[in-house]
Amino acid sequence: MTKTKSTTNPGCAHHAYTTTPFHNINRTLFGQWETPWLYVVYSYSKNCPLFVYEKVGGTWMVNADKASRTTSKHRGQAWPREGLVRVPAQPRSCAWLKELIYDHQRAWQFEPHTA
Repeated sequence: MTKTKSTTNPGCAHHAYTTTPFHNINRTLFGQWETPWLYVVYSYSKNCPLFVYEKVGGTWMVNADKASRTTSKHRGQAWPREGLVRVPAQPRSCAWLKELIYDHQRAWQFEPHTA
């Protein structure tokens, strides 16, 4: 298991891009693997997924709902990118992303695995 990295807000984008578990210095922005197939970047709590990466298919999704000023700032800072190039991400609602996360967690719960 990869150790969670502590980083500055601008450093979050690189950790998100490499799907490395991270949190910013004040722990209001963090990314983690929810299942072996699903990586999620959150703002403030698990109630607000900003980005979701589905390993199968290599698809990034972004929460496109209107957000507070600070959460919008988090979205800009944590947008997964290599250098200055942002990864393309499919816009989804917060409710849609939370349902996807829940579905993956339920599937993982019933999947035979060793961990």
